Amino acid sequence: RKCRRAWEDPLGPSNRPFAKELNQVALGIAALAHDVGHFGLNNTYLRNSLHPLAITYNDLSIMENLHCTVTLSILQRPECQIFPVVSRSQYLAFRKLVIDMILATDIKTHFGALSDFRLRLSDPTFSLMWELARSSGGTSKQPAAEKGRIP
Repeated sequence: RKCRRAWEDPLGPSNRPFAKELNQVALGIAALAHDVGHFGLNNTYLRNSLHPLAITYNDLSIMENLHCTVTLSILQRPECQIFPVVSRSQYLAFRKLVIDMILATDIKTHFGALSDFRLRLSDPTFSLMWELARSSGGTSKQPAAEKGRIP
């Protein structure tokens, strides 16, 4: 649901130029850059060895923070300015979305997210058909039988 919404929703006010396209570019850049600059060591090793990156990023999602830093540093280069006409607020929203998506690739958070997803699927009031209809622009009203389900 989040992926579909992220693909279709505008980034910032929908009346702004390139609002929807900016969101789609953020998804593409985050997907392409989620491992940029990776040098083969994992977060646990970096944390345990007191690697300078572990110190820099306070032991939190070390490699993922590095991927964000490298990606956004590249996008700041004058020859890589791909958004010369977007507003500052749109660029900041784009930047936040890229960061959030890259940080979400930290395996440390994977199992919690998977557990939450499985819990939601096991809820007898959960209806995938209602979710699909809602995310594709169908009814926004929840069927009476599904009221009280996990959001």
